[in-house]
Amino acid sequence: MKLGGLGVLNPKLQQGALQLRWLRPLFRSPSSPLGLSILTAQFPDMMIWIGSEVDPSPLLSALSPNFSWNRLSTRRYRSSCQVAIFSTKDMQQDIRAIEWRQFWSFVLPYASRNIWFQLLHCKISCRSALHHCVPTVFPSATCSLCGTTDESQDHFLFACPLKLPLWKTFWHTHFGFSSQTSDIHNALYKFTFPPPLDPTLESASIFGSALLAVWRHHWVFVFDQALFIATNAITTANSLLSRLYAEENLDQSPYPI
Repeated sequence: MKLGGLGVLNPKLQQGALQLRWLRPLFRSPSSPLGLSILTAQFPDMMIWIGSEVDPSPLLSALSPNFSWNRLSTRRYRSSCQVAIFSTKDMQQDIRAIEWRQFWSFVLPYASRNIWFQLLHCKISCRSALHHCVPTVFPSATCSLCGTTDESQDHFLFACPLKLPLWKTFWHTHFGFSSQTSDIHNALYKFTFPPPLDPTLESASIFGSALLAVWRHHWVFVFDQALFIATNAITTANSLLSRLYAEENLDQSPYPI
């Protein structure tokens, strides 16, 4: 019998090979216990929250030929590895269940929802977080755009002097009045949205489009060295919002039947 291009004759070896294939993501995912062990081996200076250390030796010893493969289950793996729950001190603990249900009901592009979800859990890859985790690779926490202060999560998303004009212009265009930085913060973290001028649009969709535009133009600057220009980001945000609105109305006939 062939399995992945290899000849496997022994049923026990066949079962073992299948379970090895199943366990492959445990080695590759940086958020998995083994993935964290591999990352810390490659980057000794990487800082991981206390209590998240993993001893992968039980699993590795289970890969020996004398081990009975039918005993290697997910429950056995979880109980064998000495894993502690990650610290959740940075998570937004004040978000209630009803607010989470509200979040999942927002009309958003998938990419925008993913970014917003990371935001609510304080997991945005800002320079401060990267410098804290891998100081040898990111020796400075200073914002790479403005170069004036450390890049916290809020600075990454909206407080940077180069990004704030996008939010203020987008806010004034769709809500009809000027905004403060605290207004943007409360909208993103607490879902306190003002009513939009266009009643056919949802406030959350407006913020989600702006959030995704900031994200895209930030990483274009990082990887392609393209300048972050607020007017270009505003154009992207408007395009994303128009596309989202068009997709939501695909099932509506443009002419009366």
